[in-house]
Amino acid sequence: MVRSTALASLLALSAAGGVLAAPGAEELMPGHAHVLRLGEVSSAVSYFTVDRDGSFRVVATVGSDVEGAPPVRAVATLLPGQSLVVSTPGLAGQPAAELVLVRVGETLRLGAQPNPAGARY
Repeated sequence: MVRSTALASLLALSAAGGVLAAPGAEELMPGHAHVLRLGEVSSAVSYFTVDRDGSFRVVATVGSDVEGAPPVRAVATLLPGQSLVVSTPGLAGQPAAELVLVRVGETLRLGAQPNPAGARY
């Protein structure tokens, strides 16, 4: 199960280009994992490696504090300007949360935000 950490700073994607705009966005280094709290009941562990062609192989594993809920892993190959969003459900009456990973040039930035539409899954 993924361990809990302090709630990360909220971030927003700028409408022009999808670059992480919030000052609290975390920057990942290749091969170094980062744990981020998502909402009330989930946490995510994310890391990436650089492939020979220069693409980033991004891995995000999301776990829940809810007993019996299995972790889920998402894997994506990102080129500059591309992103991966993993959405997790909230508790009853609470909005979903999103893990957002964005490749900006040769860096990968991540953060958590409430689902902007307040969708409940």
